Amino acid sequence: SSGINAEYGGDTGRTPLGLRLAKQFLDYHNRVALMGESRVESTKLVYQAYSEQKRLGLHWYQTAELLSKLYDTTAYVRKPSSTLLPNSARVRDQLTARFWDTWEECRTKNKKLDFYNSVKDHPGPEPYLDTRESRHIAQLRMSCHRLAIETGRHRGIPRIERVCPWCCVPENILALVHLPFSDPIIQDEWHMLRECIATQEARDELDSPTKDSLSNSVFPANPDRALQKLAKLVTELELSVD
Repeated sequence: SSGINAEYGGDTGRTPLGLRLAKQFLDYHNRVALMGESRVESTKLVYQAYSEQKRLGLHWYQTAELLSKLYDTTAYVRKPSSTLLPNSARVRDQLTARFWDTWEECRTKNKKLDFYNSVKDHPGPEPYLDTRESRHIAQLRMSCHRLAIETGRHRGIPRIERVCPWCCVPENILALVHLPFSDPIIQDEWHMLRECIATQEARDELDSPTKDSLSNSVFPANPDRALQKLAKLVTELELSVD
């Protein structure tokens, strides 16, 4: 889904392979386009093949032309022939900037990413990816779990009714949630990490810095001992929900 793609790209800091290879692709295009100036016979044959592909409008050539028109605002001139060629580095940089603009728009508009947006505000590799428990932390960050906040979203249940079954009696709470001043206990990620009685035992094993971070709505990112304990908590949360 677009949400998972946004989370993966944001937490790894990686752009799609095709985007990362854009410069090499255009450098190849530029190099072949200049082969017509060569006096080497074999090089001229390559250029003839290129010219024929250009005439036929093959896909790779059309892609190079499209990228140049869309993103290259200052094509550079090859002297002495004065051949106009796309600035490959500029095209790559503009593509990259557009990708991260799209990432920002996707993550801020996707309702599934409420928790993710609370712990991530800019793209870049996360230290937790280097830990053994990275799978569980990634699942929590990406809301890949069975908490009511997520399962209720899939079932079309109003957010205010996605209450925690361990911390309240759902039948009683649901009768009161729409009354003025009602403050139901929503079963979301922060509730499970800081307050839920089902995770109390696991939270007791966390050290003070990790507890302080969670209480301040800060998700620890550094791969230290505290993060290892948090990963254990994430595992316990998954088991508790099951």
